[in-house]
Amino acid sequence: MSLPVLSLTRVHKAYHAGLAGCSASVEVLRGVSLRVMPGELVTVEAPRAGGKTTLLFCAAGMLRPDQGEVRWPALPVREHRPPAGIAYAADRAAPYGFLTVHEALRYAATIRELHEPGSARGAEHLIDLCGLSEVADLRTALLSPAHRARLMVATALIPNPKLLLVDDVDGGPDAVGRAAFIKMLERITGTGTSIVWAARQHGAVAPAAAGYALERGMLTRTALGAVPHGRRIALELDVPSPERVVERLYPLKSRRRGEHLRVPLEGATPESILSLLRDLRIPVYGSRVV
Repeated sequence: MSLPVLSLTRVHKAYHAGLAGCSASVEVLRGVSLRVMPGELVTVEAPRAGGKTTLLFCAAGMLRPDQGEVRWPALPVREHRPPAGIAYAADRAAPYGFLTVHEALRYAATIRELHEPGSARGAEHLIDLCGLSEVADLRTALLSPAHRARLMVATALIPNPKLLLVDDVDGGPDAVGRAAFIKMLERITGTGTSIVWAARQHGAVAPAAAGYALERGMLTRTALGAVPHGRRIALELDVPSPERVVERLYPLKSRRRGEHLRVPLEGATPESILSLLRDLRIPVYGSRVV
C-alpha cells in the first residue's frame, strides 16, 4: 500500500498583528487536514490573502504550524530539515531575462548539478513536458504570463521532485491558457509527481483527485469541477453574432451577456467548449473565465 507524500493533520497557524508588543493576531489556518497520495493532483481554491501561501509553506516544511502536524511519509527524512523531494513554484519574474527559455533551464540545471551531481532533469525534457517548445528560443523577459507560469513550473521540476507545490500560478485569464496549464499539470502527475495547486480560481478541473476550498482558514472538500459556496463560473466569449451562436450551443445552456456569450462551466471545461466552437467553425476573438 502506498504511503502519502504529504499529510497535514489539524494544522493551525496565526500571525501577530498590529504594533510590536500587541497581543492581537490573525488566524490564517484553522484545523486544516489534507492528504496527498503519489501521482495525485489536489487543488485548493482561495481568494487573495486567503491563506494559500501559508498552507503551502507549511506543506513544504518552510513554516512551522502553531498546532497540528505536518508529515511526509513517502519522502526521505533529513534531520532538522524538510525532507528531500519537495519543490515550490510561485509567480515571479524569471531571473536573467536576457536568457532564452532553453538557456534559463540549462543554467538552472547546471547550478543544481554543482550542488547535487546527477540529480537534475534535462532542459529538453522539461520544455516538452511543460509545453514550452514554441517559445524555447525566446528571451524569458518577453514571455507572456501564461508561458512565464509554465517556465516557473519547469524550473521547479529540475530536481525531479516527488511533491510539487504550485502557489497562485496558472495559465492567465484566457481560458485557452488555463486549459493548457491544467493539461500540463496532468502530464506532470503522469510522471509520478504529486501536485498541490493553490490558486484563486480553477474553474472545472477534471483530472484533479480532490478539490478543496480554503475560506476563513478552514479547508472544505468540493465536488470535482464544481464551484464552492454557490458561485457560478462561466466561460465568456467574444464571438460574432452571439445571439445566433446561443442557438447552436443550446445544450450547453449558453446565454448572451451584453456583446459577449457566456457558457456555464457545468460538466465542461474551457478547452472542450473552445474545441466544439472550432469544430463548428465559429471564430472566437477572445475568451476568459468569469
